[in-house]
Amino acid sequence: NQELFAQKIYKAQWPFLKDHSINGTPYVPGVMGIESFVEAAKVLGQNVKGFQDVHFSLPIKLLRMRDQEVMIKAKNEQGLVSFVLESDFIGSRGIKMGSTRRHFDAKALTHYESNWQNVKDNIDFDNLIKSASNYRFKQEEIYQGMFHGPSFKVLDGIIQADGDQVLAVYQKPQAPLFADGDKNLLSNPLLIEAAFQTCGYRDILVENKMTLPDYIGT
Repeated sequence: NQELFAQKIYKAQWPFLKDHSINGTPYVPGVMGIESFVEAAKVLGQNVKGFQDVHFSLPIKLLRMRDQEVMIKAKNEQGLVSFVLESDFIGSRGIKMGSTRRHFDAKALTHYESNWQNVKDNIDFDNLIKSASNYRFKQEEIYQGMFHGPSFKVLDGIIQADGDQVLAVYQKPQAPLFADGDKNLLSNPLLIEAAFQTCGYRDILVENKMTLPDYIGT
């Protein structure tokens, strides 16, 4: 058994955190937590193919626009790696207050068979391309009801949305995630974010409420 620890500091001035704020308070996106897990796995020498049992239990808030230090714990048990992202609340006198907060956790998959090919074979791409030129909801409409800023506006438009199905088109944001340019991110977090936002917009339309993701099976 092996347990490793890594510290990470989320900087309040990073553009993607400013662009992922609610009422002026930045929230660390769950997809960037997944990215931290992949980076930790690389340090462990693990070739991660995916994750299962991903929980976003408690948001990481940068209160008063203060940088937030977190701890990433990676535990290797006979080749299976689990990850936990935690933080402590440190008061103005530098003293820890309360118990350690558990934010995100996940289990790494070193083998995974994608079913994308089966999905792709049942999609009429020609029809989708035609539909994409006539969005039901355009980008400006989508983000009127969502809190995401320029670097996290990953949806170009939504083709269709109802209680059972929602289909959107991804677009790479024009604004950078970091002030000093693009980073070599390992998990394609913006693609995952597009899936989250697509489902979130469905909830706004159908349930009339805004939601954040809390769980991914695999």
